[in-house]
Amino acid sequence: MGDRASNEKASNVILDKWRIEVLTACNSSAAVKTLHLFHCMAHVLLGFHTYTHKSILAYEKELEIKLGRFGRDALPRFSYWKKEEAASRTSRTTADTFGPAGDHIGVRDLWECYCASKGIKSQIGNYRDNRFNCYFETAAQICLHREDFINVLKKVKKPNGKLVSVLADLTCPVVTTILQARGLLFVLVTGPYWELMLVNDGTVKYLELFRYIQPLHHFMKECSDDPSPLLQGISPLPKELLHASDAMYNSVSLLAHATMEDVFLNTLKKSSAAFVQTSEAQLKDFLVDGKYGQAPDTVELNRTCFSGITNLACEHHFGDLDSSQRRRPSATLFFHSTIQLLKRNRKQLISWMSEMSEQGRETLWSDAREKAKALRREKEEMEKILKNLQEEPKSEPKEGRKRKVTDAAASRKKRGKPAAVNSDSSEEDLTSEVVKLILMKMSHQV
Repeated sequence: MGDRASNEKASNVILDKWRIEVLTACNSSAAVKTLHLFHCMAHVLLGFHTYTHKSILAYEKELEIKLGRFGRDALPRFSYWKKEEAASRTSRTTADTFGPAGDHIGVRDLWECYCASKGIKSQIGNYRDNRFNCYFETAAQICLHREDFINVLKKVKKPNGKLVSVLADLTCPVVTTILQARGLLFVLVTGPYWELMLVNDGTVKYLELFRYIQPLHHFMKECSDDPSPLLQGISPLPKELLHASDAMYNSVSLLAHATMEDVFLNTLKKSSAAFVQTSEAQLKDFLVDGKYGQAPDTVELNRTCFSGITNLACEHHFGDLDSSQRRRPSATLFFHSTIQLLKRNRKQLISWMSEMSEQGRETLWSDAREKAKALRREKEEMEKILKNLQEEPKSEPKEGRKRKVTDAAASRKKRGKPAAVNSDSSEEDLTSEVVKLILMKMSHQV
């Protein structure tokens, strides 16, 4: 299973070579037809993000011509700042300001105090916590807390530039309306789709995804012309996948600014058209005339039932490692791996330890304290080996650089000075010596 990423091209070439070798030795045409290359279905949300971003960015430029600059861009102090999609900027900067991992120029502490005094449960997350759905999910979270965010920002006596930017965007009718439309798509479309991707009990099989994809594609195609089904709260996916609260649904469906109804409808239309474009590019195999667009036969279904519909299992681990390294850049890999093991297996560990006797738990903690230092030293040695393997020799100088060095050597020779050694043979000798040293070092470590 791949995720259509550009960094998988090399591995795909290797797999294709292996596939050709296997098929060459295969005499059965039936066996050839049953060889499949699946794609991670969660990455479709990234495609939806990309196409929607381009569409809304173009629409915001049209609105700027018609209505003038809006949001942060309307303030003189930001007139020369980088232009970007206003709604995406608002999602990112608001999450950085109020989110759990907010930066030092945010107001996370004031927000927590405000929530405690008002009895509010904060639902704003980090913008990149769920990179597959953050484009839509963060918009819905902002709409839910928008009035409270504004109240907190107005209490800051000396706001910095970032806080001024966030407040200007949150109070802008155009930006708010686009965020509401995007939040409505999260509640009714991308949120349920994400929940579908998380189903791992075997009830959702890859070859049966057409049962969800085709109604979704048809629904979004209708909404690209008339988004009234979205306004009525209709979702193309099963109701059991809708997990958004009533408060969140009301915050994205009831317009904060009645005069922005056209902006709301146009945003829904353009976003729906972007999803249609995404599905026809990345989900074409599951559409009516696609390879997996019909019910599979029982034999084929049983042969592929072991496969999941996403590769989120490995994506989660790399995402956790990236987040941990950003928060603790000086920590060792031993520390990061320990944190990941605890994070992903805490419930199982608690259940396992609760079934142990008191003497067993005491023995476990005693062994952990006694052997911790030796285990740490072993892991540190392994990290050193990995770092040495990652070290690469310096790349050879470019042709332009060689020519300049040669010209400099010629001028030095004319002046009667010894020319610098720059022969290809000397470079080859030096490279061979470096390779020998690296191999000797690796053999000793092994």
